[in-house]
Amino acid sequence: MKKIISLILLLSCIFGMCLYGHALTKEQMDKFTVHCDAYLGQSDSLVIHSTLNFPLHVDILLYKPTKNLPYWKMITMGASDFRMPINGYYPFGNQYGDRNEYIIFIDKSEDLSDYNTAVAYARHLLQVAHYPQLDNSFLTFGHSIEWETYDGDEMAGAYIELPMIMEDVGFAFFELDPDYKIVILQPVFLTQSEIQNLLEVGSQEFDNYLYPNNGRPHFLCELHRSDLF
Repeated sequence: MKKIISLILLLSCIFGMCLYGHALTKEQMDKFTVHCDAYLGQSDSLVIHSTLNFPLHVDILLYKPTKNLPYWKMITMGASDFRMPINGYYPFGNQYGDRNEYIIFIDKSEDLSDYNTAVAYARHLLQVAHYPQLDNSFLTFGHSIEWETYDGDEMAGAYIELPMIMEDVGFAFFELDPDYKIVILQPVFLTQSEIQNLLEVGSQEFDNYLYPNNGRPHFLCELHRSDLF
């Protein structure tokens, strides 16, 4: 695992207009949003604009819980502006795999209409989204990353997988144009003890841990996981 630059922990978000430009055009952002709307079965996303002044500008689409997907959903929009170095190897074939966006699922009991709660989740999601560019590295399913924690923050890293809770695998693959093919991956934020467990058991067995047969699903992102698992 690699450590993310500690300054990334200073990420913050606001609801409103952003001062920094997007590499994605408005038309491209609209197309990506339509793709997410179609697979999630809803069109009520709120755009969270990041105020972080990095060359890569990443916004977040926030979707409410629904009957079919009773979770809050946060999806990055702009992380795919960075084309990751993979030396011609595309893990999903047909040139899919060098541009990522990311989705997290959050328990519906969380109040994401609360500014501070939404920012807390968005901050960690943006840590993942900026990682490939800051580290000039390749990130895909089965990978994990780790970061420094401060002020009692339980989240020490993230495990990356495909959004298996989505019934239609087509959600994870979106061709913006022939040279711009996006994979939507799912980070799961982890405590230090969960990261240690991942290292000990390996990614295949850890996937079983994330989707237990009984009890609360572990694939949900939780800010206070030690109280739950």
